[in-house]
Amino acid sequence: MSVYSRLDYFVRRSPRPSHLRTDTGERIAVATSGSWVRDTRRAVEAVGWSRLEALDSSGAVLRVIENDDEEEQEEAPTAPPAESLFAIAELLERAADKAAARHEAAYAMAFQRYGELVQMLTTRMAGVESAWAKAMSDRANMQMELAQQSAEKGGDGLDGLIGSMLGGVVSEKKNGGPA
Repeated sequence: MSVYSRLDYFVRRSPRPSHLRTDTGERIAVATSGSWVRDTRRAVEAVGWSRLEALDSSGAVLRVIENDDEEEQEEAPTAPPAESLFAIAELLERAADKAAARHEAAYAMAFQRYGELVQMLTTRMAGVESAWAKAMSDRANMQMELAQQSAEKGGDGLDGLIGSMLGGVVSEKKNGGPA
């Protein structure tokens, strides 16, 4: 608690003093105006004091306060010693290293999962590609067989091949579908 808030509390306490007496014996009248606490504090600050006595109207002492201003004074901030700055820097470095290590593990796990996913997709795509190649090869073989059969029947070999290509279009046109 600062000296001023302690002084304000001292003056405000009940019973309300009529005068204050300093350690030098000087008497200060307690103000009676609307801002009496502030006015009284200013009067006390102007005089300077190390001990105050609150007096009633007959001069009896109501209470006493000591000015511990030497203890209350705030010291000017000083720069911390270099050793403590180095200690703080080392703590920050260790914290950053720990955080990086935690993230390193998470990234390693994520990249491992990503590699597994790429491997699965590569395997699946290879299967799809080989199935497509087999289907194309089977279709080409079927068209070759049709061309050979057509050639054996006395055609030029292209009738079966053209018929197999156009067969789907002709059947759709017969059924009323788009041609």
